[in-house]
Formats: sequence, structure tokens, C-alpha cells
Amino acid sequence: MSIRELAYAGKTALCEIEADHLHNIPSVFNEANEARHHCYIVPERKHYLEKLKAHGDAEYLGERMMLYGDPWKVLATVARDELLGGAGGGGMCGKPAAG
Repeated sequence: MSIRELAYAGKTALCEIEADHLHNIPSVFNEANEARHHCYIVPERKHYLEKLKAHGDAEYLGERMMLYGDPWKVLATVARDELLGGAGGGGMCGKPAAG
């Protein structure tokens, strides 16, 4: 279900959760810091799922898990490989590396 459909259905809380999640996606693809993949797949994805669980619509949560499940698996593999290979242009989540 798209944000527009959620809005038409009056599901404003889900609109907020989805907008908060989706506004982060462009930086996953455009960020030069490859550690950004890890920052999305770990804390940001976790935050998104926690907000959906707290909202309490188990059916909608299940739909999101089915929609994003395979892409999340691919991104998790990429993030893991990048971290293990030492790739990345700085610290985690765009913060400067400690030094």
C-alpha cells in the first residue's frame, strides 16, 4: 500500500511511519560512504519495524516484511561484505571515523 493510499484511507499514523522510512532510501543509493548500507540495514530498518510493531497492524507489518524481505537480504549481504572488506569512506552512519 502506498503512502497516498494510506492517506486516502485515513491511516495517517502509517503514513508518518512510511514517510519516515522512505525518506532515508535515496541516501542508501547516493551516499559515497558505503557504510551507509549498514546504517540503513541495522538501526534504520530496526526502527522502522519497531514503529510498525508498536502501531499494531500485524497484517500491514506482514505485507511490509514480504515486500522488503528479499531486498533487505541482498542489502544485508552487501553491507556485511563491505564491512568485512574494509570498504567505506568514513565512520558508521556518515559520522567521521574515530582516530
